[in-house]
Amino acid sequence: MSASVLFDALWCSYRDQYGLSCVRDTPESEVLARLGVADGARHPRCTVREAMARFGVEVPAVRVCASGRWTFVLDVDPHGRTFDPSVMARLSAGTEVVSAWHLLSGTVKVRHASDGQVLATYNDWMSKPAEGADPVRLNRALTNVGFFSEEPEESDDWNPSEMALAAIEREFGMSLSAELVNGPLITVSLPDTHQGG
Repeated sequence: MSASVLFDALWCSYRDQYGLSCVRDTPESEVLARLGVADGARHPRCTVREAMARFGVEVPAVRVCASGRWTFVLDVDPHGRTFDPSVMARLSAGTEVVSAWHLLSGTVKVRHASDGQVLATYNDWMSKPAEGADPVRLNRALTNVGFFSEEPEESDDWNPSEMALAAIEREFGMSLSAELVNGPLITVSLPDTHQGG
C-alpha cells in the first residue's frame, strides 16, 4: 500500500501518468454540463481500455464517477483539459475543484479553484510553493506530505506524482477505490477547450 489511496486506485489503470479533476458536492450530470457535454444522450460506460480503444490519444475524453462528496473526472489519456484554468473556474462555480496532472516522465502540477476563481497552482518543476490568489491551503496540503523539505525530495523513494495525490486526498477528504476506477464509468469526449497548463 502506498502513501496515497488515489495513487493506488489510479495505478492499476493509468500507471505513472494521470489527469484528474475532483469537484466537490456536484452531481455527475452537473459536472458534465459544466464541461459542455450535451445532456440527454445516453453516455457509454467504459473501462480504461475500452475508452482508449474508443477515443484513443487524439480525442480528449474523460471518465466520470462519484465517490463520497466528490465527483472525479479522469482523463482517458492525460490531456490535461480539465486542468485548464478556464475549465476549472467553470467547474468550481459554487463549489471547489482540485486538479492534478502528471505526464509520463513529466512534471507534476496541482491546481485549486473555488467559486469560479483559480486560487493556487503548483508546478513541481519550479521547485517552489504554489502561487496564486490564495495558495495557503494547497501549500499546507503539499507541506504536510513532505514537499518543500529538502530531505524527502532528495530521497530515492520520493515520488512527487504519488505524494501530490496524497496531499490533496488528505487535505480535501477524498477517497477513490481501484475497483471503481477499473470498472465501467461514464465516458465522454470533451468539446474544444484550451490545452491544460
